[in-house]
Formats: sequence, structure tokens, C-alpha cells
Amino acid sequence: DRLGLMVFLSALVGVAAAVLGYVAGSWFDTNYAGMITVAVGVLYGLTVFISPRYGLISSLVRNIRMSLKVIRDDLLGMLYKVEELAREKPLSPDNARRAVGGGWLARWGLAKLVRGGQIESRGDRLYLTDSGREVARSLVRSHRLWETYLVEHLGMPLDHVHEPADRVEHYIDERLRRELEAEVDATAGDPHGREIPK
Repeated sequence: DRLGLMVFLSALVGVAAAVLGYVAGSWFDTNYAGMITVAVGVLYGLTVFISPRYGLISSLVRNIRMSLKVIRDDLLGMLYKVEELAREKPLSPDNARRAVGGGWLARWGLAKLVRGGQIESRGDRLYLTDSGREVARSLVRSHRLWETYLVEHLGMPLDHVHEPADRVEHYIDERLRRELEAEVDATAGDPHGREIPK
């Protein structure tokens, strides 16, 4: 039970603080109570940094993972739209990285997609693989369904729907896509007149 675990961990931290404080007090030949208080402060500080759920380090790791996911999704979606426009000159790796903000995260995200087999690089051009195209299709579908929903059900103007759809597309799963499809006319295309992928 969760409460029992919390009580056990609290007792364990108390014992650890007492032992560490006593050892430090002996080592520095100072007041034991003061050193126990210092030990409690040090243990608390460690908890702030390394707590698995709310610690600063785990929060940083979660934020980097989420940023990396968004960049990968944006790269896939961008390549899908390039294919959709039937452009004869696909994107180069440098242009693709710059389009998603550049920097080490963009470089890392693109490398992960290439290693994962969702994008392939031929010469100085990037192309979606079949698996990458499937993921990109779902992302673009989510984006366009959400834009359509915002216009049809919330009455938002066309120039206000792209930004929220751009944020939300990364979180829409298959279940929510089905619910959106039931609420809008997906066969008519999105509010900008673009086809909503199947």
C-alpha cells in the first residue's frame, strides 16, 4: 500500500539523516544535532534533484524526450506535406533541420528517424520510408481533423486554427481520431481545402 511505503521511506530517511549527522558530527568534532539537521537538508536537496517523478533531473529528461518527439513528428509531417505537393526537389537534411528550429535536438531527432528507418537519406535529399509515411499520415490526419473540428464546432476563424492544431497533433491517438472523425465531415477536406488523409 502506498501510504505504508511512504511511512517506511520517511523512517529510512530519518535513520539515514541521524547516522550521517552523527558520523559528520564526530568527523568535524561539532554538535550532533546541528549535523543531523545539515544531513536532513542534504538528503532533501538530493531528493529535489533525483526524485524519479518530480525531481529536476527527471523533469528535464521528460522535457527533452517530449521536445524530441515533437521535432521528430514535425520532420515526418513536413516530409509528408512535401510529398503531397509532389515537389520534384525534396528537402535536404540541412533545410529540414532549419525548418524545425535547428540546433542539437533537430540534428538528434533527424538522426533517430534515419536510424529508426522512418526517413532515408539519398544523396543530399530526405525521403519518407513506408513506415515513416504511415506515422506522418496519422499526424497530418490528426492535425487536419482538429482544424476541421475547431472551425465546425467552435467557430474559430481559419487563420486561428493552425497553431492549436500544430500543438495538439502530437497527443491525438487513434481513439481520439475516430471520435473527431465522427464529429466532422472528413471527406470534405480540412477548412483550408486540403485532403484529410485516410
